[in-house]
Amino acid sequence: SNSNSNSNANLEELKDSIVFTGCGTEANKMAIQLAIQSTAHRFKSNNVTTNTTSLYNKRKKQTQATAAALPHIVTSNVEHPAITECLLKLQSQNIINVTFVPVNSVGIVSSQDVISAITQNTILVTIMLANNESGAIQPIELIAPYCRNNGILFHTDAAQAVGKVSIALLDRDSSDSRPSSSSS
Repeated sequence: SNSNSNSNANLEELKDSIVFTGCGTEANKMAIQLAIQSTAHRFKSNNVTTNTTSLYNKRKKQTQATAAALPHIVTSNVEHPAITECLLKLQSQNIINVTFVPVNSVGIVSSQDVISAITQNTILVTIMLANNESGAIQPIELIAPYCRNNGILFHTDAAQAVGKVSIALLDRDSSDSRPSSSSS
């Protein structure tokens, strides 16, 4: 069929950008870890303390500087445990800061609330396309372009959406034909 040949053409264009993993959990963790690793250079030199006479003040300022210098990730409060457990563990280890954006009464996160949660330290926004429990479809088509235009990595776990909603592998509005988001 024509749609099948279009899919094959899209996959051929992306063959160097697709990584196959054993499961969705592995793919999600890989996306988060690679986002942290690929942006680590932005945060190494920020962990600097200022000279103070008091050891207490020095430790206090160091703690504040460390917190401010951590990479920041934005997600929703209804993500799959593969995402939330990974993010919470990394946050508990003081590797990242995380903002969990709440969803509305029908389980959909506001794209504006996600965008408003982005800070200068945000390295990644990860929002699932289709919720595995409620079936709610998240507005990633509004979030992903904002992230791309502002140099922020974007990830979506689209595992529950496959076969239920259209999943475009390429952003057709983009002249550079790069993938608009990662799918796991």
